[in-house]
Amino acid sequence: MIVPIQITSRTVAPLTEERDPFSLSPSVAQDRLGAMFQQEQMYCPSRPPECTKKPKLSSVSMFKNLKKKQRQRNTMPWSTSRIFKIDDSCRLKMSEWSYKIVDFLPANREIVAVAFNYIDRFCNRVMIDSEFEYKLLCTTSLYIALKVHNRRTIRATTLSVLSQSEILPEDVLMMECVIMKELSYHLCPPTCSSFIGTFSIFIRQVPLIVKEYAVQRALFLGELSIVESFFSDIPESLVAFSAILNAFEVVGYGQYSTSFLTFIAEMECIFNLKYNSRDIQKIRSKLTSLYQRSAHFDTIFARGNIHHSSFYSKDCRNSGCREVLTRGVSPNQFIGDISEL
Repeated sequence: MIVPIQITSRTVAPLTEERDPFSLSPSVAQDRLGAMFQQEQMYCPSRPPECTKKPKLSSVSMFKNLKKKQRQRNTMPWSTSRIFKIDDSCRLKMSEWSYKIVDFLPANREIVAVAFNYIDRFCNRVMIDSEFEYKLLCTTSLYIALKVHNRRTIRATTLSVLSQSEILPEDVLMMECVIMKELSYHLCPPTCSSFIGTFSIFIRQVPLIVKEYAVQRALFLGELSIVESFFSDIPESLVAFSAILNAFEVVGYGQYSTSFLTFIAEMECIFNLKYNSRDIQKIRSKLTSLYQRSAHFDTIFARGNIHHSSFYSKDCRNSGCREVLTRGVSPNQFIGDISEL
């Protein structure tokens, strides 16, 4: 059964308050991407831990103590009758919940990508064997990402209320220490959105309004990639490159346009990203499938609008490409969502 993805696109400010990435020169963008590629290897979820020796008060022992306290408190039934497995339905539920949180604050949606980088790296090092542990991990990862990358954060007590007291504030604070210790305090991974913004510097001979539209669409595809575990071990640079290729084909600058051919030639020459590689084609196909399951796709295609003319308002250039589908989310709309996992 194909599960619909209840995520719509939204234009947000950059994660860091710097100038528009379009204003960067290609040489600066190339240097930045070089540093991001090096960071990507260090922050890859499938990379083994740097150190196998654990200190006396290790993150794993802290995690076990947290489990023990939760069992003693007995505030919720632990999954003892079946083996818990983190599947795409769990990931989809928690990613949708995370996007609602950041949209309400408001915060940059890129923070959700940062949080799920923490989640994937932690799950590759520590066994998660209950629904409560996974929800606590996702909630705390978002809490940490907001504290590190956003001026406006959220209190642990508020997260407890949103979980209907299933997760207590002390759980979040304890888990925060566990996660940061296990990840060796490496909390600033490069994201798909940051790669998309920097890759876009190399897209030339395209009208600015078309370029802005295509980049925003690619960013939305990057956001959708978080909901499936298929992308968890794939480098963010490959996902970003695939999202840009999909987005620019939609706006009419496909494989036969000069600007498109120039872009993929530069990507292959400078960064060894090959347009026709099997991995890229597989990722592009998966992104297309995800987009067709999204709530945004259903809204756009409800009246047969296959050209996506309603994706942006008419004053797209003046409003900074603010999307028509942007909508506010009140706290009452997502209180308790986390308990339905």
